[in-house]
Amino acid sequence: MISKAARLILNAQFLRFAGVGAGMAGLNAAVLFALVSVLQLHYLTACAIAFIALTALSAVLNKRLAFLLDDRIRWSELARFFAVSGVSLAFNLLFMSVLVGGFGLHPLIASLAITLPFGLFNYLGHAVFTFGASDHLSDRAWDGGRIGESR
Repeated sequence: MISKAARLILNAQFLRFAGVGAGMAGLNAAVLFALVSVLQLHYLTACAIAFIALTALSAVLNKRLAFLLDDRIRWSELARFFAVSGVSLAFNLLFMSVLVGGFGLHPLIASLAITLPFGLFNYLGHAVFTFGASDHLSDRAWDGGRIGESR
């Protein structure tokens, strides 16, 4: 018998999630380049701006493209998406610190080493906690309606 976690990973939804993630990684690199090289912001400031903006975009894209749900984003979903992403970021920084600072790995090698486990963590967190949790009918969507609709 296959566990719920294994069933979630072994379907097309995970591949769509990975595709959105790959696109977001490329966009993150472009945003960081623009903020640091063009606008000459400090790299940590640039990382914070990119994390906030791109995590919000990732929530919208993953809900619609990876999980094939309606495009109405609820505040509770956005909060859960940021919670999962924030936990992932904290553990990512911890593991990077251990692998680079403690074991002396090159940062790119360390980053590649943790990509798959963190991708799986993020997918399972969003599949079960972010978009798998039930929302109350009273929960308001962004702009009081569907994304992209004008008021």
